Amino acid sequence: MSIVQPQGMSKRTWSFPSRSSSWVTLPEDRMIGLNLAASQVLAVLVVMAVRIERPLYLDVALVYAILGFLGVLAVARSFFKKGAIR
Repeated sequence: MSIVQPQGMSKRTWSFPSRSSSWVTLPEDRMIGLNLAASQVLAVLVVMAVRIERPLYLDVALVYAILGFLGVLAVARSFFKKGAIR
């Protein structure tokens, strides 16, 4: 099974701005990139659960989705407190 990485995900998530680049990575872009990566992991877990007929993986995927959502909320809250997002 291969995982397809959307074009630009690694650029949004992991790249840091440099003097030679014409774009600037914002905290919002990194949050979107990390949320996209979490969604892909969730999709892989669900496909694995269905393909190998293990309902336990669906439970793991559900917990992973809840924790991912709470993580995005926590990061967004810290960005608001720091003033990075207006």
